[in-house]
Amino acid sequence: MSTSAATLFILRRKGQGDAAVTGGLKRWTPIFASIFVLAYAFVAVAVVIDKPYAAGTAVILVAIVLVLYRLFYYKKGV
Repeated sequence: MSTSAATLFILRRKGQGDAAVTGGLKRWTPIFASIFVLAYAFVAVAVVIDKPYAAGTAVILVAIVLVLYRLFYYKKGV
């Protein structure tokens, strides 16, 4: 979930979706997104400290999904 919040920074840099955010929210969006990303980072560190085996399993599963995505869905010409 923190990667989805971090995507806000990427989209903001590219200028996509700027018309959807107006007023005071435009100024506060990066602050809210960074707080969200930091909160999830603290949760991730707590899980690694508390249950390292579960955290390792999750990392392996994410790596497998990324490899499968790269093999079957990623198109180089896009």
